[in-house]
Amino acid sequence: MAQFTSETTEKGVTERRFALDRPGDAVPGVLWTPEAADGTDDGDRGRPLVVIGHGGSQHKRAPNVLALARCLVRHHGFAALAIDAPFHGERMPPSERELPFDEQRRALRRRLFGGDQEGIAARAVADTTAALDFARSLPEVGTGP
Repeated sequence: MAQFTSETTEKGVTERRFALDRPGDAVPGVLWTPEAADGTDDGDRGRPLVVIGHGGSQHKRAPNVLALARCLVRHHGFAALAIDAPFHGERMPPSERELPFDEQRRALRRRLFGGDQEGIAARAVADTTAALDFARSLPEVGTGP
């Protein structure tokens, strides 16, 4: 189950933040679509969807992610999606959020390489799959490639 939490439109790109209910915690994400996409056009239901991954403890709205999403939507008519994987962005433990970026990355590496790599990776895959299923269920995205 997912729920949209906010919506803004700027220069032809609609950005909607959402939260997915997942075991253990909510998964925050963002879906970008063309402003005119409302699901009434057959082209909407076959719209290509691009999942944008981001690493190094980045946030789903990091400048490079935003730039790529807006380019894909504005110039190609695609939909774009990004989530915060476990220990990234909004899912970073509160005690680590104020640390300098290099220390955040070191903490993430310690967690990944000193802990449960397979469990964290499995959660990330399951969360991404759930986000894809949610986006594809929307008429303005549909089941396109």
